[in-house]
Amino acid sequence: MNAPQAQEDPFLKQFSFEGREAALFKADFETAMLRGIVMALSSIAFLVSLLAIAMFGFWVIPLSVLAILPNVWLNTALFVRRAHDVGWSGKWPLILMTVAMILMVGALVLLAMGRPAAGISSFLSAGMILLPMAAFMYASPGTPGSNRFGPDPRETK
Repeated sequence: MNAPQAQEDPFLKQFSFEGREAALFKADFETAMLRGIVMALSSIAFLVSLLAIAMFGFWVIPLSVLAILPNVWLNTALFVRRAHDVGWSGKWPLILMTVAMILMVGALVLLAMGRPAAGISSFLSAGMILLPMAAFMYASPGTPGSNRFGPDPRETK
């Protein structure tokens, strides 16, 4: 499936790093529901994997990382499209999400090692990276009209 087809299908658009995304408070209902359902399911899988790590130890960590991946992919794609909407390159959200992912995997390892304080500290560090990004995603207005990343998403609805 090529990029124009992915941009037309609301579900596939959530996984795409191309184009622009309106601020979340301006997103249409269908897009917001799809995003919410996928993120909720991957978050539930992640919480179940944390419980499994507490019960069974290290060997569950690869499964935990797999549970995190859909959520990380969707959030990273969303942050990149929001950066495009403002007119910025998508490399900064990619770098920040990579650092946050490393901290989250480190937190899983620390929790599995029986070091809950260090694991929680690592999760909080990831949150300190992700919260400003989320605030940017919700609050920043996009570039009015077309920019180098595509047409204004508010005009194409």
